[in-house]
Amino acid sequence: MEQNREIWAVPGNITNPGSYGPNYLIKQGAKVVQNTQDILKLLPRDTELHIDQLLGLCPLERPKLNEALLHLEMMGLIRQWPGRRFSRRLD
Repeated sequence: MEQNREIWAVPGNITNPGSYGPNYLIKQGAKVVQNTQDILKLLPRDTELHIDQLLGLCPLERPKLNEALLHLEMMGLIRQWPGRRFSRRLD
């Protein structure tokens, strides 16, 4: 946030020490990622984002992000382009 970048975080149980970081970021103004629809909002409508760019925008680990992207693609909400780039579907 200090670098003027949008930060996303997955909230966690307040009693879990591993949730301190994401919960702190949310408290500081990070946007919350709760479901695949939140990831969908990250994707632009006309240009594509590489999966590594998406990993930098949201705090999901690669396997969970892959799972979410596959789910969104199967629902027809996003399109995967060559080179593991993704965008929202226009049609």
